[in-house]
Amino acid sequence: MIAARAVAEGITPLEVLLRTMHSAWAKASANGETVTSFQDALVAAQLEVRAPDQGMHLVAYLNNAVSDTGIEDAAKCAGVVVRAVSRFYRAAPARSGLMLGFSGFPPSVIVPAAARLAKVVAAA
Repeated sequence: MIAARAVAEGITPLEVLLRTMHSAWAKASANGETVTSFQDALVAAQLEVRAPDQGMHLVAYLNNAVSDTGIEDAAKCAGVVVRAVSRFYRAAPARSGLMLGFSGFPPSVIVPAAARLAKVVAAA
């Protein structure tokens, strides 16, 4: 129904995606307290958090002695999905860190997940 209306109005699939993403980002941005709680839990676990000024992810860098791919695996076992950023490096020396999405989840999911992730990092 929505897709048919979009086509009838001449809206491209990309525009639909961008509008959807913008709406999700607006919801996440409106709840700055949740993002702050998320960041606070990660900083407490000795992660260097780069707060996003745009987008729907934040990056938390680990001490380079800690394997981000190992944390990625352990976090998955704890029910938290993160992406190891060292996999994204091509030419520069890889830096150990985690990419975390937060826009698609309510505070009731984000805050406990951040606490579980902090425990995983502390155990590494």
